[in-house]
Order: sequence, then structure tokens, then C-alpha cells
Amino acid sequence: MAEFQLPAYLAKQFPALASNWDEVKRNFTPESIPAHTVLVREGELATQVFIIVRGGIRLWHNEQDREVTVRFFFENQPVTAFESFYLGEPSQFVIETTEDSELLVLTKRNFDALSKQYPSVYDQMMRLAIKRFYDYRDQVYEYLHTSPTQRYQHVLANEPELMARVPLNQLASYLGITPISLSRIRRKLNR
Repeated sequence: MAEFQLPAYLAKQFPALASNWDEVKRNFTPESIPAHTVLVREGELATQVFIIVRGGIRLWHNEQDREVTVRFFFENQPVTAFESFYLGEPSQFVIETTEDSELLVLTKRNFDALSKQYPSVYDQMMRLAIKRFYDYRDQVYEYLHTSPTQRYQHVLANEPELMARVPLNQLASYLGITPISLSRIRRKLNR
């Protein structure tokens, strides 16, 4: 990624960055990261935001020696452990690439500098974080009030890229079920 641009989706979300890209792009570091690389470990401070140009990232945590997938992220999405990044607390999550990925990396120091220079960047990032928390809340509510089959059908209808891009064991973890249960649901629905 020798010459890089701010992805179009993020240019729309962060117009101050887009309109000043030639000046601010030096704050971002392009990185090629292999699949299955841990970017942030549980218990570490999240000191970077990862913007996915190409590839995928999974946010997960350990629960009684079992991986629980919270979310998947793909192209044009910024990813960090927001509570750690903003509050300086240890991350409760692991952030790991699921595919070979091309990322733009923004350090906390550079984010803070950009936020001072362009105050709207901080406001827009907070809006994005709040929206993400609403999405998590809705996901938890859905998991509490739907069956595993309904959750799987929801993913099929609303997140079909997961079927092609995510291993079934991680998909099962995301749905809150075992891989065996996922196989049974898929078999039953395919009849």
C-alpha cells in the first residue's frame, strides 16, 4: 500500500479528514497484516485504531476458556477496543485479523493530535463509538429473545458475507452456540 487514500465510507463519516487528507495522511500508517494476527490482547491497552482497507478483523474475549466472538469487521470499518482506547483501561477483548488484511493504523497520540487540530474528528469518532454500542446492545437483546435458529437466519439475511468469510467455529461462537449445534441448524434448514 504505497500510496493510500482514506476509504470512501470513512471519508463520508469524517469530512474533516477527507478534505485535508494530503495533510493528515501522515498520521496513518499503512500495514499489511497476515491472517490470525493478534493486534490487541485481552488485558492490554488499546493504543491504536485499525481502519480496514481490505480484509477482516474479529473482536472476541475468553469466557471460561472458551472464545466468545462479539463482532466481525470488514472493509471500511474502524476497529479498536473503544473503552480501552478512550479511557486508558485494559482491553476486555482480543482484536485479531481473520484474513490477510491491509490496514491504516492511527495511534492514540496521532488521534489526539488530529482531534485537537480538527475537533469534529473527535465528535464523529464518538458518534461512531456510540452507534457501535447501540449495535452491541441490539445484538445482546436479539440473543436474549431469539432462538439459535432465528439468530442464524438473521445472520443469513443481514450479514451474508459472514458465510463466505468466517470459519464455522467462529460463526458458531458469534451466534452463541456450539459448532455442533450450528451444523444441526444448517442441516435442518437445508432440508
